[in-house]
Parts: sequence; C-alpha cells; structure tokens
Amino acid sequence: MNTYKRMLRALEEQLKDIETPKTEIALVAPQGIRLVREVLHKMRERVCHEGFTSEDSEKQFFKHIKPQVTSRLIYYVRLMDLENRRPVSHDKAQRKYLAGHIEVLQRYLNAHSDFYRYYRQGSTALDHVYFLRDRADVFLSTEAIYALEDSQFSTSHDHMAATILAYEKLIVYLVHELDRLSPGAGVRQLKSKLSWTASKASLTELIYALHSGEVFNHGQADIREITSIFEKFFDIRLPHVYRAYAAIKSRKGQRARFLEELIFRFSQKMDQDDSM
Repeated sequence: MNTYKRMLRALEEQLKDIETPKTEIALVAPQGIRLVREVLHKMRERVCHEGFTSEDSEKQFFKHIKPQVTSRLIYYVRLMDLENRRPVSHDKAQRKYLAGHIEVLQRYLNAHSDFYRYYRQGSTALDHVYFLRDRADVFLSTEAIYALEDSQFSTSHDHMAATILAYEKLIVYLVHELDRLSPGAGVRQLKSKLSWTASKASLTELIYALHSGEVFNHGQADIREITSIFEKFFDIRLPHVYRAYAAIKSRKGQRARFLEELIFRFSQKMDQDDSM
C-alpha cells in the first residue's frame, strides 16, 4: 500500500508543478490527463500482477487511492469540455453557462446523496460491498459498469467516489470563475472584519499545515482551494503560495517557525491559566 501512496504523492507534486496560476487551462488539462493516465496504467499493472495482501488493503486502495487519481482524470476531461464549449460572448452569457453547469454537477451529487454522505462522513460499514472487487453484480447500475468491464481494477463504487471528488473540485473552479466575472461577489460573502497581520509566509505555513493534517473535506481539498478561501476571507493575495512553500522548505534550522511559535505561545497560555 505504501507504494501506491508514494505514486499518488508523486503525481500530486507533478500536478502542482503544472497547475500554476499563470498557466492556461488549455495547456494544463492535456498535460494532467497524460500524467494521470500514466499513473493509472502503472497502478493497474501492479494490482493485476500482485493483488493485495488483505481485504483491508484492497478496500483502502479502491476507497482512497484510486479515486483520488481517477478524479483528476475526470476533472481534467470535464474541464476541457467545459472550457471548449464556454461562450466567448459577453459576461452575462458566461455567467449563465457556468451557473448551469454548477447546477448539473450538484444534481449528480444530490442524486447520489446516500453514498455521498457515506463517503464524505468516512463511514465503513459497507466498504466490503462498495470497495472490494467482484461485487459489482450487487449494484447493477450505471456506476457498476466500470467494475463489470474491468473486474480486476474496479469495484462497484470506486468510480462514483472519484466522480464525487472530481465534481466537488469542478464546482470550486466554476464558482471561482463566476466570482471572477462578478468582481467582489465571493469576497463580499466571505470577507471578515479580521485582518491577517502576520506575514504572508506565516499564513503559507498555516495553509500547508492544515493541508497536511487533512482537516478539510477528509483530506481531499488541495492547496489552491484552501488558499483561495483564506485569500477571500482575509482579503489578501497569495499569488505565489507554491514558491513561498519552497522558500520555507529551504530555511535553515527551524523551518516551521510560525507554527512552532504558535505552539509555544499556546502552551505558555495554558501554563499561565493553570497557575491562576
């Protein structure tokens, strides 16, 4: 299982490198599709050749590892289609187009609300049905077709899990595009009276720490999504968050200075409170 996790982490790093704010979607999506397909091919070969050491590892792979990879493939393919069909006329037509697609994506999530809640809440009671192979005949639905076509590398619900992750990411992208066409709309909804008065490097530390802790969307939210929310909430710009993270990693001595200072101050406060 560690091998698959390393493959996933390596893919995520590669995708971060191509998903820069200045890179056109028309260039990002084809590169992303190529990278994801290569990883899926390698994973399939390994799974078919070696199998799994236990049912638990099989469930782990098809519930968490494969869906994260497949979701990026679905995301890039749908994103290319959305952008290729996007109106080139005035903003009003574009907003209507984007809002319509958000509704379509949300409709899918609503139609599969039972499984959506099960997956997002981290439930496990039906994992033996949803995420073990050769169980596709239990659910003779459209989603189970993938398992019937490729029973060695699919389960009845791993593709649905991937679709959920992809559609959530697409909705975030479309909402961001809507906000871009209606300047300030998203900011007005999220903007706080609080101001971030520490450095941007400190905020970058916090963002990456939260991402590493997998505290948002059960670990499925990426750096760009988290950064976007912080930017809107605090009305601050972090255009070079990946570069800032690289600078933090290159520090000598204490690298997570801000986080370590927070831990020290919080511990100090608790000690002071106890002494009162």
